[in-house]
Amino acid sequence: MVEQRERIREELTGEVSVEHRFRIVRKCQRHLELFRNLGLLLIAVATVSILVSDILATGRPAGAIPFQSGKPPVIMLGLQTGNATIIKNTSGISTVREKINIRTNAANGYNVTMSGKATKTDLVNDLGGTIPATHATLSHPTTLSANSWGVALPGETGFSAQSDYESTDQSTLGSTKYMGVPVAGQGVTIMSATAPTDMNGDDRIVYYGVNVPDLAKVQAGEYKVILTYTATAKLPPAPTLREATPNHFHIDREADKSQPNILMGTNLATAYQAFVDINGNGRSDSGEECQITEILSDSAIVCRISASVNSPIEPGRYNLYVVTQGGTAKLERGYRFTRQSLCTNADARSDCRVDIDDHMIPIRYIGSNNSPKWQTMTKGEIAGSKGSWYSYLAKRWANAVTVKPDKLTKYKNKSVELDNNDVLGYWVYIPRYAYEVQRRDATDHYVPGNNFSIHFEKATDTKKRPAPSCNANIRTAAQMWHDGVPDNNDQNILAKTYWRDCGIDRAYTNDLAKADKTTWATHPAFSLGNKELNGVWIGKFELTGERTAPTVKPNQIANVAEGVAGFFAISKKIGVNDPKNVGGGDIAGIAQNSHNLAKANSRMVRPDEWGAAAYLTASIYGSGWNGVKPNRARIRSTSWSDADGDRPDDNEGVTGCGPGSATDPDTPYVDDGETLTASHIESPLACSKTNPQRAYQGSLGQLASTTGNVYGIYDMAGGTQEGVAGNATRFDVVDSCYESIKVNMVEPYVRTYQWGKLDQGSGYRRPWSVATKETWYNYDVCTWETCGGQALYETKNKMSVSANDQSWGDADSIFPNYNNVDDGVYCWTAYGGEAGGGEMRPGYSSRPGIFSSRSTTGIYDATLVTSRAVLALPPS
Repeated sequence: MVEQRERIREELTGEVSVEHRFRIVRKCQRHLELFRNLGLLLIAVATVSILVSDILATGRPAGAIPFQSGKPPVIMLGLQTGNATIIKNTSGISTVREKINIRTNAANGYNVTMSGKATKTDLVNDLGGTIPATHATLSHPTTLSANSWGVALPGETGFSAQSDYESTDQSTLGSTKYMGVPVAGQGVTIMSATAPTDMNGDDRIVYYGVNVPDLAKVQAGEYKVILTYTATAKLPPAPTLREATPNHFHIDREADKSQPNILMGTNLATAYQAFVDINGNGRSDSGEECQITEILSDSAIVCRISASVNSPIEPGRYNLYVVTQGGTAKLERGYRFTRQSLCTNADARSDCRVDIDDHMIPIRYIGSNNSPKWQTMTKGEIAGSKGSWYSYLAKRWANAVTVKPDKLTKYKNKSVELDNNDVLGYWVYIPRYAYEVQRRDATDHYVPGNNFSIHFEKATDTKKRPAPSCNANIRTAAQMWHDGVPDNNDQNILAKTYWRDCGIDRAYTNDLAKADKTTWATHPAFSLGNKELNGVWIGKFELTGERTAPTVKPNQIANVAEGVAGFFAISKKIGVNDPKNVGGGDIAGIAQNSHNLAKANSRMVRPDEWGAAAYLTASIYGSGWNGVKPNRARIRSTSWSDADGDRPDDNEGVTGCGPGSATDPDTPYVDDGETLTASHIESPLACSKTNPQRAYQGSLGQLASTTGNVYGIYDMAGGTQEGVAGNATRFDVVDSCYESIKVNMVEPYVRTYQWGKLDQGSGYRRPWSVATKETWYNYDVCTWETCGGQALYETKNKMSVSANDQSWGDADSIFPNYNNVDDGVYCWTAYGGEAGGGEMRPGYSSRPGIFSSRSTTGIYDATLVTSRAVLALPPS
């Protein structure tokens, strides 16, 4: 849409007058007329009086008036002498020279015209005497007849040489040629150009001449006439604006973020301003500019927009403007701002809520890479200092500890250094959030590894589910593959990409009417049956300590003494008893609420809770989808054991460790730490004696954190693979899978993939599946309702899984199964891989990673698997 060009003309037009008096007197009289002003935009007008007098009064030359190209159109008209005064003390022809100067940045140049200001152009005195203007024209100039005057343009066809007009010889002057001045409204063009001038402008020499053969026969007095010079900028055609690429800006940083945008349309070559009209007033205000950095062509320009989370910009669609020398173009609602969601303490804009148990102690890091130190925090510190405890945008996730009962008063609501010996568990908060679903169902086109878009929420916000997929009706191989033959060839896939190609609204909204009509979904980890949670506390490290006294600490061997039933029981004993959470094994001597919590319940981590931590990691709030490096501290020595005296498998590791090096994160370092046993369960050198930076606080250890710093979760890639409460079973046959749970665990404390039931998660091969093994084709049955948010089918790099290394990052891709002829019954889910994965048993754990998913029996893998605990509170 193009704004009216007349508006700009009206605003920028100026007119000034300069008079030069022409008089004849018998006595000597001096007269001085000073140059007043030259002014000037788009159309510059100078009105000039010609004065015949007894002396030449010099005027003031037009000063340099600078301008810049690529700016609003400017045109400037100047006259050098200021007073065009002709001295008449002798008979004959007299002349005076004037220099016209024109400056403009108008892309297409300018025209300068000359005319009289009135309907007559004679020189007239106050008593009625006249000296007529010659009737000659610009195209046919002639010599001046007696008692006439005219204007000469040396250099134009038909006019005399400039030197002739400067002569004092009447014979020479008598042969000079002149033109008359057209009356008002009939001006003639005396200067023209098709391009901008330089800084000095273009000059035009003009001579005014009067022929009075006998002064005695001319009435005495002052004769004058007013001439008008009009300079007009040649404006280019009005612009149009078609589109912007990208057409949105995501504000996701505390500091200014800058983003280039390509604006496309027509007649854009003279663009000098672009802006997003956030204030809605049709003009560029502070903070709205899209700074033009490059003119690509007449149809495309580049502009750069900047903003930070502190900018007062509300998410939404705004009009986009481009201003050129030809006018203003508007793209209606053509640019969208989205604001990165915030989760920050003491910030009114924060979208999250952190629920913390009264017996948990909030902490912040005050140590270094060489010396881990945490400081506890008071309520006043947290409430009074923004971001002092947590700022997820800055990758500072909320951390807290549970401490020994007799140490609670030492730390509660105090700001003191934390003694690691007083700690029972380190915990990290995963705030409730919604994420943009990239692959709603397994029938949607797979999405290669990339980050998720996240928006934090509270339990009171509208709960969201992703809109149905346009691929939901795909059932057969002919519907999925061009040639009807399953082969995982990208060019053979018919399915569309859900978030991009299904035509579904991708804008995050809290509108109840759109709760199931966009690509966004509230992550299922934050629902516990009919309870909606503000978030969950997840163990910062894998489970450690003795089975009867579980801890969550770094620099220990993860507890590997149990199968799924044991870990289920251990995890739920950490917190306050939840009578609905039944199932699991019997652990003799373990006490309920071993971490002395006030209200928080605990449980074994579920697949969706693992997924919630992994998806938050794979976002701007974490290290990114491929940013977490594996814990590669591998144990092979038979002298090592966990706190219960159980020796881990040769591929497992120590909690909180990082990769061996930043340049080679995939090679394990074996038995490099101080030996740990049941009598020596923890050491700051447990990861490595040769390189202490491999410990969790070190430069290498932090690479294994979900945030890339000490504030994240550890051991989610490598270390010891982690069993979770996710099961593919019928729960109706007494077999090894059933026995592994001892007592029937129930939803929502375990996620089940109902084996053998179509569209419920496992045991059914789709006709379009590539694989014939249940460990792979079970992924193809997934929908968001059965597997969503669990880092399963959503994070695979093939359309139909057909190998063990097809998760994002080439990590494990083995689905729990109930009746796999090749592998037997491996009905439980395990995540993360292991420290020595891929080295001893190729194919068993091809590569650890936060999206590594595989299966276990639940009872036979006691030395291969550990787990992780979760704490949850009812929403405050």
